[in-house]
Amino acid sequence: MYKVMIVDDEPLFRDYLRLKMDWAALGFEICCEARNGNEALLEAEKHRPHVALVDINMPIMDGIELASRLKTRFDRIAIVFISGHNEFDYLQKAIRTGVQDYLLKPFNEEEMIATLTRIIPRLPELPRREDEAQADHMEENEHDLGHIRDTIVMALRMRDSETLEEVRKAIKLLRCRS
Repeated sequence: MYKVMIVDDEPLFRDYLRLKMDWAALGFEICCEARNGNEALLEAEKHRPHVALVDINMPIMDGIELASRLKTRFDRIAIVFISGHNEFDYLQKAIRTGVQDYLLKPFNEEEMIATLTRIIPRLPELPRREDEAQADHMEENEHDLGHIRDTIVMALRMRDSETLEEVRKAIKLLRCRS
């Protein structure tokens, strides 16, 4: 699995991003989160993520500076900016720092999947072990009720337009378990 780091100063958005996607189904896992650039650098040293989802506007160290430092330290890391600002200046800076993609808030699940799909070819190939394949198969057959509940609650808190679909998926999963 590819490791993903989420960097955003808003805890609600970090929760939303973590719970919004079925990361494992896409071949990713959230390895760490950070509130600002300084925390992100420390977390990146510990966890060595393959992908960093980075908010541009953060206190202490903004996303542009963080991206530059991450690229210097981890040349193979894929960085995706996530921002509420649709300004040409931000896009120019993102391109100069070697950012792979740019998502504008609010985005939907399909946009995030498209972004991840675009960056996968740039990521290093991961070794595949037989015991990992068996663990993945077991994980596919297990549905964590806590995750389902958290997903519904977060979708409702964020007033997500896809809330109804998330609830339907959760109900379908629960019915399959019965």
